[in-house]
Amino acid sequence: MDTVELTLPQLKCLASPACSAIYAALRALGQASAAEIGRSVGRSPATVHYHVKCLLESGLVREAFRRPTMRKPEAVFEPVTQRLRLPKPDPETGVNEYARRAVVAGLRQVMRGYERAARETSEDSRGIHVLRAQLRLKPADLDRFLEMLEAASKCAEENRAEEEPLTHWSSVCYPDIPT
Repeated sequence: MDTVELTLPQLKCLASPACSAIYAALRALGQASAAEIGRSVGRSPATVHYHVKCLLESGLVREAFRRPTMRKPEAVFEPVTQRLRLPKPDPETGVNEYARRAVVAGLRQVMRGYERAARETSEDSRGIHVLRAQLRLKPADLDRFLEMLEAASKCAEENRAEEEPLTHWSSVCYPDIPT
């Protein structure tokens, strides 16, 4: 699956914590209706549909198909891609601020998910792995390290098991800015 570079409207959408959570849930589910996404994130279908509209308008999500229900056909949505990339920094357009806000919204979601898993996981904590490192790498070695993270992500996508429990993986690399 191709990596899509985020546009400013997409960043604005993902800067919303609710949109970010709904998009992440839909990426994990693959295809889902507003009701199914709502069950996944603990929100009403009406609330989810409101945020899915933003995701649709920004081009992050598309309607995959409609399925019949007792009342009226139900839309089933899917992400346009599983892999997103931040655009190059550009302070003139506001990209930097919305990229920061979108990443922070995603990281807050990661923190909440980790806290829930750490609290509720029994003796078998096999699915929890935390690695935090401060690295000093030459530019070429940093590029190689980032390529290895990309390869690990692709490996996880290629080996996706539909019926197994969902595992979340996030990785953030940034330069240390002295205070």
